[in-house]
Amino acid sequence: MDVENGIPKQNIHIRGRIIQSQATIEEEIEKGAKIYIKSTTTLRPTIKKSREEAGIKPPISLLSKKLNDKIPTNTDASAEIKELFDGINIMDYPKPTGLLKYIIDAVICNKKDSIILDFFAGSATTAHAVMQLNAENAEDGGGRKYIMVQLDEPTNPDSEARKAGYNTIDEIARERIKRAAKKIISENPMLANNLDLGFKHYRLKTPEITTIDKIIEFNPNIPELFNNDMISPFAFGNESGLPTLLQTWLIADGYTFQLRIKNHELRGYTAPYIEETGTIYLIDSGFGTEQLKELLNKIGKHELTINTIVIYPYSFTFEQMLELKNNIKNNLDKDNTPTIIERY
Repeated sequence: MDVENGIPKQNIHIRGRIIQSQATIEEEIEKGAKIYIKSTTTLRPTIKKSREEAGIKPPISLLSKKLNDKIPTNTDASAEIKELFDGINIMDYPKPTGLLKYIIDAVICNKKDSIILDFFAGSATTAHAVMQLNAENAEDGGGRKYIMVQLDEPTNPDSEARKAGYNTIDEIARERIKRAAKKIISENPMLANNLDLGFKHYRLKTPEITTIDKIIEFNPNIPELFNNDMISPFAFGNESGLPTLLQTWLIADGYTFQLRIKNHELRGYTAPYIEETGTIYLIDSGFGTEQLKELLNKIGKHELTINTIVIYPYSFTFEQMLELKNNIKNNLDKDNTPTIIERY
């Protein structure tokens, strides 16, 4: 062949062990790449790419490479969650708690009241990390909070998680938070009374087709509507029904998720009470004449400041509703009469 200035004048074909595929080589040549043969012994070609854009080498994975002794890897994370769940491999590819704790602490710095949001919570490693940060920095009185968002994605039917009774990913997340909190307290018993490791669980619920929000015009004073089953209450279930309804109302009323609710007892009846605004919620059934007398007595003696009474009519009979309204109107001073709101 004729070679001039290191470049053959004729086309040549080389067969050999090349890292890139033929299609890749041809694609790169079209973009201006050059082929070099540096050894006449092996004739192994080397491709030098020609790109207008800058070549960027991605950083090493923080989850798989050991950076230093303080930051764990995903191997450490697997061992950590396995220990937490009594030796069960409950989650594939979990995130290391120590790594998230390191990143969170670096980002929020001294903002000890920060809220950390994880929109793909998985097994709630982020929540675990935030709780550990609060425990390790208990002296600063910080209230670092977390918000975990996770779809009720089904676990693999053949997985260890499913065999252990966890049907969805969010079930694993909630259980991990409970177990992590218990472990943190066991390791820091002096913090048991000062460290808040509790959490609230919220879930989205689609109303049934016959619920009140589907009715354009509705008069709650017509009992026939209830008797004929023209409307039906939200079917929240026994476990979370009333708390779910209450929290929905609280958010609608402008309260935050961090609101601490004080339950007020009225002769065996528990009523959620917001002291800041003087609002009491009568949601559960069982509020009768005796509870009404107790409520009126406390309001009249100024032992309880009530500006608003929010009622869930499904828990009251028609007669109980009338008794409540009439007694509030007739037995309290005009300036001391709370507003009554019926909410469905």
